[in-house]
Amino acid sequence: MKAKFQVVGEGSADLMSWDEFKARFWLRFISPPMVQSLREVLKVAPRLRGLAGPFYNGEQDGLPVVRYESWAVYEALSN
Repeated sequence: MKAKFQVVGEGSADLMSWDEFKARFWLRFISPPMVQSLREVLKVAPRLRGLAGPFYNGEQDGLPVVRYESWAVYEALSN
């Protein structure tokens, strides 16, 4: 997948390639989101058990950034 991934609230919030993201979080993959997003990258990004997202988080180096957040971070940013 041509995107960068970021998980906030689960240790480091560094950007990861698809391979790094998959190696670290594949056991938490649930399924692709069941929502019709306008952004193609979010249509195929997996949902992760225990995390909010996927969310679009802009672009870096010409690639979209897909962001996930712990529920604690999501709640803090939503208030």
